[in-house]
Amino acid sequence: MKSLKSLNLSKSGIKEIPSSSFKHMIYLQTLELDGTPIKALPELPSFLMHLKTHDCASLETAISIFNIKSLMPPSDFTNCFKLDQKPLVAAMHLKIQVSL
Repeated sequence: MKSLKSLNLSKSGIKEIPSSSFKHMIYLQTLELDGTPIKALPELPSFLMHLKTHDCASLETAISIFNIKSLMPPSDFTNCFKLDQKPLVAAMHLKIQVSL
């Protein structure tokens, strides 16, 4: 699993991911969680580039993405009704400005 580059858990019914799950996935670039009932994002790999969380209606917190410098906008948090997206949008705009 160490060399895994893409992980698609979309519509899998996964509700929780233990924080140690991605510890050794140093090459993971894409994580797809679309349509899962996950409530919080765990600490994610620092070199993650793409995160897909469309239709995660139970997602409440995504604070762990702020430490990922390689994450490419736009990360899709559409239909994540419980998630306060204002801090996420502000962080993404800041990343865009810094990269210009």
